[in-house]
Amino acid sequence: MHFLSPALLDMAVNDRVQQRTGNRDINHAPHGVYPAAGVDRWIAIAVTTDEQWQWLCEVMGQPALANDSRFVTRTARLTRQDELDALLSAWTKDKDTFRLEQQLQSRGVPATAIRSMKELYDDPQLQHRGHFVQLAHPKYESTTVEGSRFRL
Repeated sequence: MHFLSPALLDMAVNDRVQQRTGNRDINHAPHGVYPAAGVDRWIAIAVTTDEQWQWLCEVMGQPALANDSRFVTRTARLTRQDELDALLSAWTKDKDTFRLEQQLQSRGVPATAIRSMKELYDDPQLQHRGHFVQLAHPKYESTTVEGSRFRL
């Protein structure tokens, strides 16, 4: 119920039933997962401010797009999400996901490469945090599971 509170409140106050949104966000755009170069490679990009939109356009090599009336404000971008997703997908599809992640993050645009299970398992930060735990298994020597996210 805790995670449903915003939807329940929206229904109670505005009589609006929440719909599926996929990777989209009701307040921010662009906000999604876009294809990258390689087999099953993806990058998540979440623009939450007009300033981040400007930075994204700079990284894309299209600074004029930042002032395009169709996308200049968050409200405008929210009404053209299909167009934005197509634009970003066309731009990201030939890019290396990790290089693009670095370029976007260094410019202040929230982005992350979507990692494979092996990449996640080998991630130094997850290893350092003890994210993966080896447990005894009755049939096999052991099995790997995700550990608790909480560290007290």
